[in-house]
Amino acid sequence: MHSRKVLTGHRITQTISVEITEPVTHRVTVGTGGEYLFEPAHINADVGEKIVFEFKALNHTLTQSSLIHPCTSLQQLDSGFKQFNPTDREDLMLSVTVNTLEPQWFFCRQNVSSSHCHAGMVFAVNPGEHMDEFLANVRRESALGISGAAKETQPPVMSRGFAPSTGWYLNSTGVFPTGVFPTGVFPTTPWHTGTGAFRRSAPSPSQPPPEAFTSSGNNKPRAAFLLVALMLLLAKLNHL
Repeated sequence: MHSRKVLTGHRITQTISVEITEPVTHRVTVGTGGEYLFEPAHINADVGEKIVFEFKALNHTLTQSSLIHPCTSLQQLDSGFKQFNPTDREDLMLSVTVNTLEPQWFFCRQNVSSSHCHAGMVFAVNPGEHMDEFLANVRRESALGISGAAKETQPPVMSRGFAPSTGWYLNSTGVFPTGVFPTGVFPTTPWHTGTGAFRRSAPSPSQPPPEAFTSSGNNKPRAAFLLVALMLLLAKLNHL
């Protein structure tokens, strides 16, 4: 900020100019070229800065974990399985705004075929001096077979409340839900607009998420059953 004073007769005119800068935006690619990687694997970000995650190719997640258990979900921040991008289009992005300087730890919880986390698909914000420890814990969990399994067998629910320790504001584009969520709140699983409970299995890395399909099914077996039942009823009436 700077100011300039101009003397005109007995009048002093003061002009104040304020320079407003845009917040810094960090970009992270997820799964480029089919690799199980966040690139870069960690960043340092100040409060107010944005991180834009660009999802590529297979079906990955951004799931919050911890330093000690990097491949186990904290059940807090989780993008869900909505990042299927086989054509590498450019608009499948997730943007978060950092509001804490505390270290934050993340992984991809896709487990179909193999664990993406155990393959090294992890990410950290402001890791400080703990990045090597984080990666060592990934290798430890891989050797022990510890993983946050990618299973979705219950009706999807929206995460409720706040998670103040996470320090995130969410915004999104592409097929992500739009809008801004409270700090640290993601839908814990992709949700369904409609009524009634249903079950789903986790999508594979080479298949789109369940939301990509229509709900209309094949009704031929049901029609055949009704036809057989009608024929039996008519035959019974003929014998009366």
